[in-house]
Amino acid sequence: MDLFESDYITVTGKINAADHIIENYSDFGWTLTERRDDKLYCDVTHMSFTRPHFIENKDELQLMQVRLEIAYNAAGKYSHKTVSRAVALGNLAGFIAILLTVGGVLLMLCEALLSYIFGPVLCAVGVAEAVVGELIAYRVYKADKKKYSLLIKQESQKIQSLCKRARELRGVNE
Repeated sequence: MDLFESDYITVTGKINAADHIIENYSDFGWTLTERRDDKLYCDVTHMSFTRPHFIENKDELQLMQVRLEIAYNAAGKYSHKTVSRAVALGNLAGFIAILLTVGGVLLMLCEALLSYIFGPVLCAVGVAEAVVGELIAYRVYKADKKKYSLLIKQESQKIQSLCKRARELRGVNE
């Protein structure tokens, strides 16, 4: 392995995006030399690439590769954000519903007359809060999915544009 004739890079990504990453990095002149799955995380893979050190338009390719990586990271962030607010809201709604329902059950175990009236009411409020909270969480999820799908699509278009320009710089036609 001659360290002065080739450049080396290792990229870590999700397994379901690995083929896409390999294809896009090849547009920048990189050749996959090794791919191995992560030992700790089952949905992560590590890809090692190499390319000749002396290539035409290397500076511009490097700059565009940085932009490619920024677009990949942004798309990944948006993908994560698609569900994060809905999950947090759903968990909060579920927790409050459990507290209300358990409080109602505990109130019914008391020997006072008002306990028999307010206990079932509190349980009913807990169940209603669970249903309404989860419906609200679902609506938040749908809104976030619409918003972030559009942003992911924009990042994907940036990625396609960068890869096309990289192929042009390298004189590679599809």
